[in-house]
Amino acid sequence: MPSKFWQVKNEVNGNSEILLYGPIAGERSWWGDEVTPRSFAEDLESLNGKDVTVRINSGGGDVFAAHAIHNQLIAYKGKVTVVIDGLAASAATIIAVAGDRIIMPSNALFMIHNPAIGLSDYYGAEELAQAVNALNAIKDSIVAAYRKRCNVSAEELAAMMDAETWMGAAECLEKGFIDEINGSVTPVLNGNSLIVNSVQFDTCKFKNTDALKACINHKMEEKNYEQT
Repeated sequence: MPSKFWQVKNEVNGNSEILLYGPIAGERSWWGDEVTPRSFAEDLESLNGKDVTVRINSGGGDVFAAHAIHNQLIAYKGKVTVVIDGLAASAATIIAVAGDRIIMPSNALFMIHNPAIGLSDYYGAEELAQAVNALNAIKDSIVAAYRKRCNVSAEELAAMMDAETWMGAAECLEKGFIDEINGSVTPVLNGNSLIVNSVQFDTCKFKNTDALKACINHKMEEKNYEQT
């Protein structure tokens, strides 16, 4: 039986949280018989319109699952506060920008890039052209989600996605991806492993690891400067 990739905490004292830690929806877990967009919607509705905090520490995952969660959070009756607990990358950023208020600790990481598909068979030119058209349409939908939140043009967002852009909290605040910087985390890069707030990510799936390293080093330099 597929397992949920989210955890809902509906506390009796009124605090409600949804934790999205790790991959967002492997294909089997999202479209299996038990764990579906409907079951996420049911879990969300079980909060009965209470204000909810969505805590994200994820390297991304299935873009369709992310859009489904995004739309459900947008439609939710209560106030949605998103807290990026360490990393919001790839599809996880689509969910992040659904918040009414988005909070990011200093030294946390935010990454946007182009959507991609994995191919495990032989395909002709027509089929590949269809895949390219689908990816372009998906990219447009992601840019549209960002544009509702940030103050960056569609053209600049597209270029940032082309480059696989890594950002810290200060840049995210400047561009309007988030509303507030609060708290601090310490990302650690060890070979191909990125560890942020006790969650480990494999960086091999990312293309622009040099930008990731530069972002982490820049934040560490800022921290050291502030302490001197």
